[in-house]
Amino acid sequence: TGEKVNEMSALGISTVFSAISLIADSIALLPVKTLRYDGQKTIYTDKPKFLEKPNVGLDLTMFSLIHQTITSLAMHGNAFILVDKDRQGRPIQLTPVHPEKVKVEMDNGMKTYMLMSKKGSFERKITSDNMLHFVWYSYPGNLIGVSPLRTNSNTYGLALAMERHIAQFYGQGGTPSSVLETDRDLTAEQAN
Repeated sequence: TGEKVNEMSALGISTVFSAISLIADSIALLPVKTLRYDGQKTIYTDKPKFLEKPNVGLDLTMFSLIHQTITSLAMHGNAFILVDKDRQGRPIQLTPVHPEKVKVEMDNGMKTYMLMSKKGSFERKITSDNMLHFVWYSYPGNLIGVSPLRTNSNTYGLALAMERHIAQFYGQGGTPSSVLETDRDLTAEQAN
């Protein structure tokens, strides 16, 4: 269709925006409980501070973190959360990372993540100990999930083209830009 399909243009389609909003809102509103296992017993614990306020610098709430995670999954098939830890290796901060700014690789049998710098190149290497990687749907053997945005780009492009066409049509008063002609004389009834 020649339409540019990206994250923003796809969300400009009301059905796409509504569906993703419904899914992300519904999941982000669910209660979050933390627990630990002691043998066969499940013990509910208080939420750690990093879950109550995942990223103080970004003023990120738990709702926002979950919402962004689900939105990333629904649009890109992957969601990445960088985990900052203290000296004892305990999580202290969570930072969502846009899926287009992460490249997943295998290094000596371990999944590693290359983060894109402000210059646009992948420079910073993160181990799987410091990155949460969620995959919505993937094929066996793939390191990353299938992107619904890329998979459905033709459908999104068609929807965008139809919206543009309909807007143009009604913007011109809904009058077709064509004229029917005949070389014969018409009666008033035939013309009507």
